[in-house]
Amino acid sequence: MPRPYALKAQAFAHGDLASDPSIPLTLEKQLRPFVRGKVARGSVMRVRTPDDGDAEFEISIEGDGFSVRSSYGGEMADLIYRCAEAANLAILARRIPVTLTSAGQLVHLPEDVIDPVLIESGGELMRLIEHDGIVWKTARMRLVRAIGGQK
Repeated sequence: MPRPYALKAQAFAHGDLASDPSIPLTLEKQLRPFVRGKVARGSVMRVRTPDDGDAEFEISIEGDGFSVRSSYGGEMADLIYRCAEAANLAILARRIPVTLTSAGQLVHLPEDVIDPVLIESGGELMRLIEHDGIVWKTARMRLVRAIGGQK
């Protein structure tokens, strides 16, 4: 049975929150094949994946990212990952470390971020949410290797 979850994907630059006017268009392009309707509130889209994952994506009109409220299986986690990766966004959620989709995002995070991780798939994102310590360690070591042992 799919588990509900909420998260945010956010742009950062030079240690602060950032925005980019291309982000909403990038996200809409990624989501378009899965949209099942717009919700009455602004830029919120109802999305469904072939494995019956269901979510509401809210794309920030400021161009700084998106938030998602989801009950999902593996394909929804993959879609969330692909959206964050395409728009160069870090993933933030309760009880998981700041999750990067590119090692290059690390230099833009605030200095007080502790032990971020680098994932390569929606499956890894889902396992982080489920508190899989092996995936956390793998994703953390991947980031450390990618940046040459810094931070």
